[in-house]
This record gives sequence, structure tokens and C-alpha cells, in this order.
Amino acid sequence: MFPPVSLWIVKPGSLGDIIHALPCASAIRTQWPHTQISWIIDTRWETLLEGNTSVNHRILFPRKHFQGWMGTLRTIEWVVTLLRQEPPEICLDLQGLLRSAIIARCSRAKHIFGLPDSREAAHLFYHHAKFSTTKTLHAVDRYLSILSALGLPYPVCLEFPLPSGFPPKDLPASSNWILLHPFSRGGGKSLSEAAIVRFCEHFDSLPVLIAGIGKLSFHLPSHCTSLLNKTSLLEMIWLCSNASFVVSVDSGPAHVVAAIHGGRLLSLHTRSDPRLVGPYSPDAWIWQGGGIRRQNLSPRAKVLPTKQVGRADVDYIASWLKERLYGTPEGSPRF
Repeated sequence: MFPPVSLWIVKPGSLGDIIHALPCASAIRTQWPHTQISWIIDTRWETLLEGNTSVNHRILFPRKHFQGWMGTLRTIEWVVTLLRQEPPEICLDLQGLLRSAIIARCSRAKHIFGLPDSREAAHLFYHHAKFSTTKTLHAVDRYLSILSALGLPYPVCLEFPLPSGFPPKDLPASSNWILLHPFSRGGGKSLSEAAIVRFCEHFDSLPVLIAGIGKLSFHLPSHCTSLLNKTSLLEMIWLCSNASFVVSVDSGPAHVVAAIHGGRLLSLHTRSDPRLVGPYSPDAWIWQGGGIRRQNLSPRAKVLPTKQVGRADVDYIASWLKERLYGTPEGSPRF
């Protein structure tokens, strides 16, 4: 296939999904340096593409505005605006859902590509969806599998270009701190308040920052700072980049850390399969089923039974983290 003049990527969200799709855009840019690449992205995540040289244009998809009966009218208005744009030669639907497939079809591209394992009958809207992929692949590799349909090689080195972000207010005076991200939208993924308190009690000699979207009904110890509901996306990226270590449930910020320095991440998997949706870094650490191990992206890697993080698990996680930070299960930080 000859390099197209223009190409659209349909991948509105979520945070983790967009991070997983970044290497695909970078690989296309490497092979087709002059192609105009546009990315249809949810307005909540558009700052992820700031400074990304692989993407020429961002087409904003304000998903929250499409809710309710007024949302129907806004959806029609958004589609009309989309139809006024110059059609791309190629459109890639990396979301793989009915809505994203309809958006791809509305692009009026000459060639619409979608993933073979798309859902909700999305494949009916594609021109090309019959190429090799498998559900046993991690999301990053699933998205990259579309390159073969374009006649492009798998990249030798994967790139996850992210903005550096900026620090939020109310940071501790210490330059070393632990970032705890305890909440997730997914059912059964979030830590309980008792688990959060227990974790904080283990680290009285090191500041703990708690960030993300959620609520706490108790007062934190003096060495802990709550930034819940107070950080922008760019501030969260900065926190993930500058923390001494990050402990996170399976959610977007965990993937941010994995893309920057996976060795500073412990990702907690109570229900999800880390081989498929976990941090895409062999240096990252995984807690699952009561044990901690390095991330293993092999389809043959062992998956432990589902388990919530209980009191004994928090004690084990804290002891493991102290060993990494202090050199011993008890003691002072060795920074």
C-alpha cells in the first residue's frame, strides 16, 4: 500500500486505551512520515497528545455532552461537523465498538480498517478486518496487529510519547514520596478505605500522596496528602513521573507509569488479566492473588485466582515495598 495523504485514528478513550494505542500511531508515522494523521479523541484525554509529533490534528469527541436527550441533538451536530471535513484515505478504528465503527464509516474514508475481534457487530462497517490477531494478545499488540493489514512492519522499538505535565499544588516538602492511586471505575478494582488507611500507617517516615477520582470519609495521617479530585490529567502525569514509587489499582495512571518507568510501579489486579490489560512493561510489578511478581506478557504466563486486597495483603504489599525502598522490611528510606 502506498503512503496515504491522510489517515484518521478512531480511539476516543479511555486513558489506558489511548496510551496503549500510542505505539501504533508512532509506528505509522515512522513508516509514513508525510501522512497527515488525525486522532478522534475524547476531550477528557486530548492533552495526552500534546507535543506528539505522530499526530497532526486532534478531532475532539466530547462524549459527556452526548448524554441525555439533549445529547442526541449534540451528537447529530457533531456528526454533521465531521461530515464537513475532507475524507481521509484511510481510517483505523482501534476502539472496536459499534459507535466507533459508525464514526469510522462517517469519515467516508476509501479504506476503513478495524480489529478482527471488534464487538457489537462493528465489523459490518469495515472494509478490512480480516488479518491475523488474537484475543490472547495484550491490548498494545492487538492495536499494532493492524499494521500488517497496512503492509507495515512491526516496530523494533515501541514508543509511548507522553507530555511531561506539571506539578500540582500542596505537594510535600520532601522530594521523595509514594503515590497511591486506590480508585477505579471498574467494579471490584478499588481499594477499601480500611486498606488505604492500613497502607498509609505503614509509611510514617515517607510522605504518601493519594490521587485520582474518589472520596474518603476519614482523616488521613499527618504524613499523607489527599489530592483526590484535585489534579488535572497533566498533573497526574507529573505525579506518575516523579514519584519514588507508585502503587495503583488497574487503571489509567498505572499505564502512565508503565510507559515512563515501569520499574517504579506495582499494579494491583483483583479481577483483570494483567497479560491482556496490565502494564505493558516487563519491569513493572504485579500483585495478583496474594502474590507479587514481575509482569509477564506471555499468553502462557500464569494467572492467579481473583482476590480482593485484604488487611493481610496490605501488610504484605507494604513489607515488599519497604524492602525495595529501604533495603529492609523496616527502616528508613535509602534515598
